[in-house]
Amino acid sequence: MTDWEPLLRRLRDRTGFALGPERMPEVEAAARRAMGRAGVDGLPAWLEWLDSGRAPMTELIDELMVGETYFFREPAQLGLLEEVLPAITTPISLWSAGCASGEEAYSMAILARDLGVADRTRILGTDISRASLEKARSARYGEWSLRGPASLRARAWLTSDSAPRPTYAVDPRIRGAVTFEHLNLVTDPYPSQQDVIFCRNVFIYLRQPVIAEIARRFHGALVDGGWLVLASSDPPLGPPFATVRTDYGIVYRRAPPALRTAPPPPQPVRPPPRRAVAPPAPAAPPRAPPRPPPEPVAAPVADPVARVRALADGGDLAAAERAAAEAHRLSPMRPELHYLHAVLLVELSQGPRAVEALRRVLYLDPASVMAWMTLGTTLRAGGDAAGAKRAFQRVRQLCARLPPGEPIPMADGATATYLGRLAEREESRP
Repeated sequence: MTDWEPLLRRLRDRTGFALGPERMPEVEAAARRAMGRAGVDGLPAWLEWLDSGRAPMTELIDELMVGETYFFREPAQLGLLEEVLPAITTPISLWSAGCASGEEAYSMAILARDLGVADRTRILGTDISRASLEKARSARYGEWSLRGPASLRARAWLTSDSAPRPTYAVDPRIRGAVTFEHLNLVTDPYPSQQDVIFCRNVFIYLRQPVIAEIARRFHGALVDGGWLVLASSDPPLGPPFATVRTDYGIVYRRAPPALRTAPPPPQPVRPPPRRAVAPPAPAAPPRAPPRPPPEPVAAPVADPVARVRALADGGDLAAAERAAAEAHRLSPMRPELHYLHAVLLVELSQGPRAVEALRRVLYLDPASVMAWMTLGTTLRAGGDAAGAKRAFQRVRQLCARLPPGEPIPMADGATATYLGRLAEREESRP
């Protein structure tokens, strides 16, 4: 056992994180910074402080958790709300569990407003990181939070300042529709009577027994017929949830009363015959073995795309841009590297360079839907309305040739149908 193993064990017990030895350097560095701020000399003394409550564990949690999210992430899943919410006739409760910096919860509020049910919808966002919640409550975001293909829907509810690198403030009507609270999914009580719970990209960090317990508690927090939505990368769930395949992907449901069946009547107990041989145990129904949780990714990240994303998600966009430029210099034939570089250049308010990067993507892959979509939005922001219309027209044409439900590369789950409609709407704008 290493000297730092007791701290790792405390973190696992407190958070449920699947912290393996490969994350020990990261944990050690974060702990040393926290000890320095507290003026505590040595790990044993600091562990005593942690156990006594004098040193908050949240400092470590804030440093170890990178809440990567943006507005209307995985828009196909959010589409479930457009079908479910209008059918609810009672007051609606939505919970964004593991909300990170709040973009998902605000996306829910925008959808409720667009659907005309905002007045009777209550939205709760919770997270274990107090630093993330502070950003969520501030309701101010950069361009990186608007990088998804469906972020155009959010921009109508955001106001930008006039800074060289603008930030965007959430409209007070959307901001006031969401309540943010600190909540540890492992140790804290859950809200009840929820109609829909979104908990995306949280389970990938947790150990399997912790996932099973949180899933059981989510089931208890839902109303009969309520829905649980996980990310497409999260491990699958089983009972007590019913697994439902929808146009929005696989989701989970607490069965309404009409779907429940009474247990079979008990069979009479009969004594076994003399010298009877014990019958073989009934065969268990076949089921797929549970997928083990993925191992946490250790830093540094070898894949250049993942490395650039990790830097950007950590807030250092300038370093991410430099890493992207170096990566596509070394691998000039990878369109996704040029595309990621373009998105970062947009965030850094370098529109002309972003256009150049997008045209490199299209040189390598003329059918890249997301490159054409981003080119359209970037040209429009730069005042080239005619060029933007041509780009959106190209998106619409490309999407029309694809199967309707086919996910588009680099579009975070958005389908050809969704992006085709979005491009048609943008093309019709003056």
